[in-house]
Amino acid sequence: MKRFFRRLTLVCAALASCLGTYAQNKEEQVDSLVRLMSAKSMQLIEKGGINYRKVTGPARFLHNDTFLLCDTALWNVNIQQIEAIGNVKGIRASNQHPVRYEIGEEDVIRSAQFALDAGYGSIVIQGGERRDRQFIDKISRLLEKIVSLRPEDGSQMRLGVTLSLGEQPLSVYKEWFNAGAHRYLLRIESSTKDLYEKIHPK
Repeated sequence: MKRFFRRLTLVCAALASCLGTYAQNKEEQVDSLVRLMSAKSMQLIEKGGINYRKVTGPARFLHNDTFLLCDTALWNVNIQQIEAIGNVKGIRASNQHPVRYEIGEEDVIRSAQFALDAGYGSIVIQGGERRDRQFIDKISRLLEKIVSLRPEDGSQMRLGVTLSLGEQPLSVYKEWFNAGAHRYLLRIESSTKDLYEKIHPK
């Protein structure tokens, strides 16, 4: 009889373990789902033998109670992987009224004047990748104002400006250069054409 109860206990323990593993796996499957909530368009593309969905936006995905917003995305549905490109934001779904912070133009100019008066030779304006006209015009205005600044001591020293604002069309780089930018810091994953195209399939 003791042997019977010992075996019954082992069977119950094994069954409980299996049910726990099943529940955990089921929960992980649910959690691993990525849902496309909205987008301007979506097309199937194939690159390197892998099928992607190229989503153009603004695109909005939902995963684990978090929204992922971006301009464009390459979505590998098989492994639930998204490469988000341009103006990428993550917002908790429960946060219906997120507060977005953007530094004012007066604050930027005040900081630039401080740097110039302190003897700095250059500053960097760094931010997320935005390609809307409003943002492009704002950066152009800031550049024109910054390069026209002069130190309090009356010298003719000018402040150099480096921009780091993500990938932009060539016309925007030219516009910002003409407005006064001296350098541009651009992060890219690879300068090898084949590797870059593998990371960024068209």
